[in-house]
Amino acid sequence: MGGQGKTTLAKQIYKNDKVVRHFDERIWVSVSDDFEDKRILNEMVQSLKQINPQLSNMEGILKELRKHLDGKKYLVVLDDVWNEIPEIWESLRDALLEIGGSSESKVLVTTRSSNVALTMHSRDRTHPLKHLSVDDSGIMFKQKAFAKGGTVETRDLGDIGREIVKKCRGVPLAIKVVGGLMYSKKSRDEWLSVQDSQLWELPENVTGVIRRILQLSYDHLPSSSLKQCFAYCSILPQDSKLKKDNLIHLWMALGWLHPSESHLTMEDVGSNYFDILLWNSFLQDLPNSIGKLKHLRYLDISETNVKTLPVSINKLYNLQTLRVKYLTGVPEKFGNLINLGHLIFEYGGRSGDCTIDGIGQMTCLQTLPFFAVSRDKGCQIEDLGGLNDLKGKLKIFGLEDVRTTEEAKKANLLKKSHINALQFHWSGGEEENTSEVVPEEKNTHEHVLEGLTPHSNLKRLRVQNFRGRNFSSWMMMPSQSSIVLRNLVDIKLNDCSCSEQIPTLGHLTCLKFIQINGLHNLKRIGAEFYGHNAEGATGSGRGVSAGGAMFPALRKLTLVNLPGLEEWFEAVHPSPSLKVFPCLEELELLCLSKLSMVPSHFPAIKDLSIRGINVAAVLQKMSCKLTTLTSLVMECLEGSDLQLLMEELLGRNISLKNLQIWNCPNFSYLPIQKLVALETLRIRRCDDLTSISDEIGGLTSLKEFGLFRCEKLTCLPKGLESLVSLESLMSRTELP
Repeated sequence: MGGQGKTTLAKQIYKNDKVVRHFDERIWVSVSDDFEDKRILNEMVQSLKQINPQLSNMEGILKELRKHLDGKKYLVVLDDVWNEIPEIWESLRDALLEIGGSSESKVLVTTRSSNVALTMHSRDRTHPLKHLSVDDSGIMFKQKAFAKGGTVETRDLGDIGREIVKKCRGVPLAIKVVGGLMYSKKSRDEWLSVQDSQLWELPENVTGVIRRILQLSYDHLPSSSLKQCFAYCSILPQDSKLKKDNLIHLWMALGWLHPSESHLTMEDVGSNYFDILLWNSFLQDLPNSIGKLKHLRYLDISETNVKTLPVSINKLYNLQTLRVKYLTGVPEKFGNLINLGHLIFEYGGRSGDCTIDGIGQMTCLQTLPFFAVSRDKGCQIEDLGGLNDLKGKLKIFGLEDVRTTEEAKKANLLKKSHINALQFHWSGGEEENTSEVVPEEKNTHEHVLEGLTPHSNLKRLRVQNFRGRNFSSWMMMPSQSSIVLRNLVDIKLNDCSCSEQIPTLGHLTCLKFIQINGLHNLKRIGAEFYGHNAEGATGSGRGVSAGGAMFPALRKLTLVNLPGLEEWFEAVHPSPSLKVFPCLEELELLCLSKLSMVPSHFPAIKDLSIRGINVAAVLQKMSCKLTTLTSLVMECLEGSDLQLLMEELLGRNISLKNLQIWNCPNFSYLPIQKLVALETLRIRRCDDLTSISDEIGGLTSLKEFGLFRCEKLTCLPKGLESLVSLESLMSRTELP
């Protein structure tokens, strides 16, 4: 039975000084009816690390627990356990044994069911709680009813109080609730009305006592708006932790806080309501079915482990905002929630697995993180057509189930002016052999992308697993993209493995970030990329930005995993005054094994990262003009010219603050004496490195110096004692 004080007693044990000193670690987990070993172990990790890791892999969870508990003496309290299935308990017990804690570790369990003790094979070690004695009941009641600031104890009220206490039958929660109720009752008549309430006449059993007293206390709440606020709390999961300010803000949003005096704010009223509910012990017990809260407008269950929504949620016709952490499914007829404006998934996971039945009816929707097309489940792209109030970010999954341009146009993205970020996802593609993609499929993808033309307010675009040869005309043709993509800030093209060209982007005046990743069939980057003459307008300068620059706002460019890319051409300048990449500060060239030609004009580059490229072809061309670098990261570079090219590059970029060289053979000496601004230097697995400049002592700004597994390095450089700013020196290299 609930309300007997099991949790209270367990907390007193948990916090007892002797217990604290006896155990190395103490862990508290509120279990309730969700006895799932992975969740419980995850909460143990959370209790130990004071963060919410949400690890999904059991081995990862056990690894974390071993890290904190192996060989230690620990106490785990499992509060309010309902599970009576032996196999489920044994799964958790086996996991606890795997952790490797001390044999003196203990598990303390609170439960309402004696069968739980049998399930855990610990019936001989149980401690059933008895009801409070009459005297102890009276003491507890007085502590609540006659507390400072409340009713003053008189002989009459004391006598009435003793009669009320008898009706509580020694149940601690019942005594606390009724004591809290009487705290605000000042007159003898008010006390008698509680003593003589007809609710006491209902059939007698201990559970009924608690229910009657909770009903009695609820009926005596001082206002209907306070009752509404309490009813809202009933949707919160059992044992959830309430943040007072968050709850008050939600009550405010629902319009339930009405100051009766001019000097009070809604926050003041909410704070008072919270204190009343807390004092009356209402915030310890939250029953009721969510489907009964027909006037509910805001529901946030993002801090719970809820993954599927109950059918009863379809009755919340007035619901305006629903926040969920991770959703794997919604009930049929979810589209009945026609007033829902914000459907928010704070963690999407494999969002494409979740389709939303009837979403086309939900025309008030403004926030929808993802939409999944599925012919099998009856979710069509045209269901998006009427949702023209959508705002912010939208991810569309399952585009392989869309067949034609006309079908894609039914999503009506062109009319959705409030969407500023779009992601288009086709399934597969990451590991797929492009030779196995049939022409029909390539054509279908091209037709679909053509029909997904967005509104010109779009700022961020991501295309994932597209398998067409050519991107859409609204991406490739400056005459169209200069209108459709005129506000674009960020574009990512990932695993578009069949694409043979990249879009025309150089004329877009707002574009700051470009990422091109996994375009296996891309062999060249030419004039079409820059926008100049991309449509054959010889000498016209068509596609160049109005300010006379190509990529006038670009800050970061990433080219990664393009195994077929051989040539990246210079921009064709129609006039000497035309600028190219005038604002580009960060360039990443990663895993471009065939690249043999690159541009040389990067006037503003500060951060350069290169990995897995042809050193002679790339660095030689770039290094002759680069003088602005502040960060250089080189990894997996080979070539006989590496030593010479590195000397040239480091000699010209004396403002470098960060230098990292990993897995680069074919250079034996590191000339860093001119890098007086250098703050971080890390060298890892450079097999041919034999020496570092002895003038390293002149690098007075150096804060971090790391050497890792450079096997031919025979000694550290001289002058380390002069590094006055050095905070970290790490060496994993065996020196004689």
